[in-house]
Amino acid sequence: MGESDTVPFPEIYADHEVEMRRKMLAKMFIATAVVFAVVGITSTVVADAPSGSWAIDDDRSQIRFVSDAPMERFTGTSSAIEGEIRFDPDDPSATEGTIQFPVESVETGNSTRDRHLTQESWLHADEHPNVTFEIGEFEDVRVARGDERLDFEGTATGTVTMRGESNEEEAKVQVAVLPDQNLARVQFELDFSVRDYGVEGTRDRGIGSSVGETIDVEGTIYATAE
Repeated sequence: MGESDTVPFPEIYADHEVEMRRKMLAKMFIATAVVFAVVGITSTVVADAPSGSWAIDDDRSQIRFVSDAPMERFTGTSSAIEGEIRFDPDDPSATEGTIQFPVESVETGNSTRDRHLTQESWLHADEHPNVTFEIGEFEDVRVARGDERLDFEGTATGTVTMRGESNEEEAKVQVAVLPDQNLARVQFELDFSVRDYGVEGTRDRGIGSSVGETIDVEGTIYATAE
């Protein structure tokens, strides 16, 4: 470069070149960060929880019910839970499933009462051995996603079948999923009228006096991905 080609005020151009390089590096950094963020979000969604069927763990699961009547209040439990739960982590509102337990598995702390519950005037276990709840719809769903667990809750509408009678019932449901362990916990609460299922009772142990007309039920179900 000749004397006539000398750039005036070279320090200004030098500062400008440095600034241009700084901006270029900044853009490259931002672009790289965006790529990693998108990959990270995608991985989180995919890793939330496996979709499909989850088998109920009957060793840990339990259903508990309470009968509250003027003459007597008692609690019954069953740990012989069977069934499966199906859900999509990307669409928890599509959750469905079937939960059932044998009538003869119910324990109330009184063997005589347990035997009476299986008889024809009560749950008629000979003809209808199981109590079943089939989840049909899952509404008002609220979802919370964390790094290591997925939580959602809502109202499950389904069909309860007991003593050969089927009725639509609603249950409040909370679900917690640990994807890394392929483990889910389902907690639910519902109540129903025993008269809706044809339960008559007996002369000395009537509905509304010795046995509550409305039964409160709550359950904790553990399930593993199949």
